[in-house]
Amino acid sequence: MGKRQKDPKKLGLGTIIVWALPGMSMAAEMMLFGQISLFCTSILGMPVALIGTLMVASKVLDCFTDFVIGYIVDNTNSRWGRGRPYDFCMLGSWFVVVLIFACPQNFSVAGKCAWIIVLYTIASSGFNSLYGAATGPFMVRAFNDNDKYVKLNAYSGMISMLGAVAMNLVLPQLLSDHGSTAAGWLRVVVMIAVPMAAISLIRFFVIKERYHVDARSEHVAVKDIFQVLRTNRFIYPIAIMMMMTSIVANFGIGTYYYTYVVGDLGLASLTGLMQIVGLPAMLLVPFLSRRLSLRGVMCVGFVCCGISYIINWFAYDNVPLLLVAALIGTVGAFPTSMLSGVMILQCADYNEYKHLPRMEATMSALPGLTGNIGTALGTFIATVLLAIGGFVSSTDGLYYEQPDSAILTLRLLMSFVPLALYAVAFIAVRFYRLEDQLPRIRQEIEKRRASEV
Repeated sequence: MGKRQKDPKKLGLGTIIVWALPGMSMAAEMMLFGQISLFCTSILGMPVALIGTLMVASKVLDCFTDFVIGYIVDNTNSRWGRGRPYDFCMLGSWFVVVLIFACPQNFSVAGKCAWIIVLYTIASSGFNSLYGAATGPFMVRAFNDNDKYVKLNAYSGMISMLGAVAMNLVLPQLLSDHGSTAAGWLRVVVMIAVPMAAISLIRFFVIKERYHVDARSEHVAVKDIFQVLRTNRFIYPIAIMMMMTSIVANFGIGTYYYTYVVGDLGLASLTGLMQIVGLPAMLLVPFLSRRLSLRGVMCVGFVCCGISYIINWFAYDNVPLLLVAALIGTVGAFPTSMLSGVMILQCADYNEYKHLPRMEATMSALPGLTGNIGTALGTFIATVLLAIGGFVSSTDGLYYEQPDSAILTLRLLMSFVPLALYAVAFIAVRFYRLEDQLPRIRQEIEKRRASEV
């Protein structure tokens, strides 16, 4: 009996886990970023509206840096490859996150503002933008197979989600136990940062870039960036979708809601259990994407998220109903987190078809830019609305009773505000029509590559 041949399209579990580790680390970091406003209002005594303004101000820099970062990555040709070296950015990012939560309490308000905005900008607009821009180029040169891209994003996405799930389970409890002092906050952050920074480096040492996928020289000129943005209209629905989902994801309202509406921050960890319950649904995403297309699966996900936000409004402080909504919302969020990267690689295929550089990093720069802006806007919108609602900040770690107007604002931020934003995302993704052309595009690309061998 002959030796069994290995399926070239099959991804081993070990490969999927290793690929997912930096994503797991990033998910944990994003959860901590979502707590910056709570830290600033309850420990540093900063006005709630000021926090949102700082987050938006830090993202102004992204208007200038994201495409520069994409240009840098697209022109990287190191001994380790194009995207792979940037995995080390996660190490720098976690170091800066620790510094953010080490902000001295005795600083003036201006000093605290400077500390938060400078470090947040370095982490988000610097290290995280470099890592995000490099992920696509790394993937396409490590695997070079569209089916693998979908499977890798889907299955590794499920593993990466465990980072967010673990944080949802652990963080509320840790903050409930230690979050009444600045030292306690810093202790919690260090406990999370050290292991997350360590696991984010494993992928660099295990997975290598092995394929040259370009049908033409890949030196990218500045004019190529502008030409691609003029030519490739398919990237814009992705960018709008990423902005809307990032705004909602960065409201950071869960801890506020369970503290002031439900009345028990510790119960917020139960939402993490709902994410665990919902994880098996991620296994259906590759199957559904073949039946409904990526666009169709995402639209189904947005509908599920909309249903969850409607339930949140009627649930009020009913924890079982809130958990049902969390489960539905978790399942609905999977397609966007798992498949948006595949859409970006499809846009790179379109660039090559149009005789342009593939520019995977630049293609991720525009959604990365709008996603980063969404990250800031999420905090800004939430904090400004809370300020309008009369939210009361503190400097002693205590949680004061809030007025009815602030409670109403919290309820709206858990229901109809995100519902409206997801409606915009739903409409945007309906305009993504590139998938219909991909079979013909890829056939032409393969012919062109073969002729240049």
